Amino acid sequence: MKKAIIIILCLFILVGCGKKTTEEDLINIVDENFELEKVNEDKDWVYLTEYKTLKLVEKDYELDLLTINVNSEDVENVNLELKRFVINSYNEYEIYDNLLVQGNVITYKYYVTDNYISVIQNYYMTVDTMVGDKKENLYVIDLSTGKTISNEELLSKFNLTIDDIYNTIEKEESEDKNYELSSIKENGYKLYVNDDNKLCVIFDVITDNETIKKDLVIQN
Repeated sequence: MKKAIIIILCLFILVGCGKKTTEEDLINIVDENFELEKVNEDKDWVYLTEYKTLKLVEKDYELDLLTINVNSEDVENVNLELKRFVINSYNEYEIYDNLLVQGNVITYKYYVTDNYISVIQNYYMTVDTMVGDKKENLYVIDLSTGKTISNEELLSKFNLTIDDIYNTIEKEESEDKNYELSSIKENGYKLYVNDDNKLCVIFDVITDNETIKKDLVIQN
């Protein structure tokens, strides 16, 4: 309701000034008036809730739901996506005597800074004791707007370019750096902000036998 009132007032101002109002104008208006606040004041900015507890090989496996505790429409949609992935994965589980026989094993990493919240929902498929390639769903929230932020926008915010990512790979002490460069150019990458407020890149190096996950701090 508060957001709607702000938009209406700003529309009157824009019309009064004789300016044609565009959708981009409205987005910018909402961004400028965004107030960072929690949905649940009793919780941290990011928190986990137990969904199910199972056995995985010979240890306990806790399947959790992760919630980003920021009051914004984009964050609400991200929370729904995170929750839907967990529930859909659980519904496809093959379970015998509370032992996960086949399905996605899901874990999380998350980082909270003054400017961003980054959430990485890691998962891999397990079949009996076999482990599949590691994958992730990754989201970065800009706390100045409450919106998800793209790779391109993050690079711009940190005054970096795609060449800085390539240079970071070239500085690695690795015999496969040329293959890593070709792999990231072909398969893409994902960015997040760590606890030290450093921009990091995740990408896959795909070989004939396996997919290797690379996670690097970008150096300019």
